Amino acid sequence: MANNAAAAAILREMALRLELEGANRFRIRSYQKAAQTLSVLIADIASLSFDELAALPSVGRSIAAHISEILQTGTFAELEHLRTKFPSGVLDLMRINGIGPKRTAALYNALGIDSSDKLRDCAKRGLIRPLEGFGEHIEQNILAGIAAADESDHRLLHWPAARLAEEITAYLRPFADSPVLITGSLRRGCETVGNIDLLARANPHADILRAFATAPFCGRVLTRKAAEVSIVLKNGRQCTLRLARAENFGAAEIYYTGSKEHLALLGKRAESLGMSFGLNGLARQSDGAALPAQTEEAVYSALGLPFIPPDLREGTFEFERPIPALVTEKDIKGDFHSHTVYSDGSGTMAQMCGAAAALGHEWFALGDHSQRLGVAKGISMQQYRETKKELAALGEQFPAMQLLRSLEVEILADGEMDFPDEDLKDIDVVIGAIHSGPKDDAEKLTKRILGAIKNPYVDILAHPTGRIISKRPSYVFDEELIFSQAAAAHTALEINGQPDRQDLSPEKALRAHALGAKIALSSDAHAPDQLAYIKLAVRVARRAWLTKADILNCLSYKELKDYL
Repeated sequence: MANNAAAAAILREMALRLELEGANRFRIRSYQKAAQTLSVLIADIASLSFDELAALPSVGRSIAAHISEILQTGTFAELEHLRTKFPSGVLDLMRINGIGPKRTAALYNALGIDSSDKLRDCAKRGLIRPLEGFGEHIEQNILAGIAAADESDHRLLHWPAARLAEEITAYLRPFADSPVLITGSLRRGCETVGNIDLLARANPHADILRAFATAPFCGRVLTRKAAEVSIVLKNGRQCTLRLARAENFGAAEIYYTGSKEHLALLGKRAESLGMSFGLNGLARQSDGAALPAQTEEAVYSALGLPFIPPDLREGTFEFERPIPALVTEKDIKGDFHSHTVYSDGSGTMAQMCGAAAALGHEWFALGDHSQRLGVAKGISMQQYRETKKELAALGEQFPAMQLLRSLEVEILADGEMDFPDEDLKDIDVVIGAIHSGPKDDAEKLTKRILGAIKNPYVDILAHPTGRIISKRPSYVFDEELIFSQAAAAHTALEINGQPDRQDLSPEKALRAHALGAKIALSSDAHAPDQLAYIKLAVRVARRAWLTKADILNCLSYKELKDYL
């Protein structure tokens, strides 16, 4: 809805201005999460009561009050006060990798830079490098960051895109006589998505295209055809609904799911077999006779292929390798990595355990940061032991789920861990992580990570490459060495389900597995509802060709204890 998009944009602006002010990171994060909630909400916030607004995920009464003020005036008083300190154009700089709040303020104060265009111009003219704390290297990184930011503006992370697509298909369900399917890069599980593509069976008794074009989420219609309508959603994203006939629906599903590379391979294979393949189905080239194409399975079978899951349709080697039984959400028995109010999470231990139980976990390793990460309120070993007792007491409330206490322990600059070995051995699951010094040279970072991997008490390496999609590139280290040594040391590598991490990426997870490393999936949840991010970690694992035998989360509690 227009109200939703406008309010979400204003809350994001509030978060950015708080960053410029150096405000508490938890307060900043609260506005970011509330903005994300509104950006994927189908219901118009103007139709909700105050209590309904406050009950929305990550909103609460304080931000609900701001939303109410936005609906009345288009802004709110606290934001207006912050707007007097920096011009709006300055905020555009903070989306660029390598330019945080301090550098943004420095660039504005020294050179009057208040837009990415001015920033690009100053960088190209060499005006930034003389500034204190910058230099030529940072100037070049800024230019690269501008290009990356321009590209990322047109794409949406997989998780919010999937939630948005699910809301739209749910709205369209009464107008269709069969499920409306998600296609395109979103169906393939790609980490970012440009547009949302949907497919439905043509139904002469219901005008689903009309319902789509006049829906509350439609901002404007871009194109309208007999079997296709493209719209711009009120949040600015493009969405296309296409119709296909039952007799060639399977071919259409494959065609609109892609990828282009996969379709090219299918076309070549069909030609080699004397067939043609396209949107309208399969046909013999000799006489043009149609071949079965009602389902995807029928199409692949006619081409002499097993069913290829959408996750693997990238035109790489899906025709060359046997298709494995990919891991599924049903195979997941637990989660290793999450956070509570004891560090930088927003949920209590009881709330986090309740959310894990609702997901049907057989076991749950509830974690927090270690003491060295002060910005995240990392806990000491004494606090760890005290909270472990609290977790043990919670076991009575969740008798069907075995509870463990994990800890995300900082890997220090010299490769040592935040706690000595005599303490590490008392931690149920030790998750090593780097949160500082990501720009160290490759040799130093490699040695640092190796130190953790070779520690006999470190079980998992968290978000191994440290990337934040479209914001921070991966650390540079010797990945081949790290992955092979992790395999040798039985230290698992994490696929982190946070939407902006998805780290390891599918390509790197595939390589790590090829070198013998075990993989651990995690939600890295910082709130109870974020435990669902484990589902995104599963999608990444599937795109990496992984089976349940490759993933520690698929072990029963007894098997996990034996492994640890």
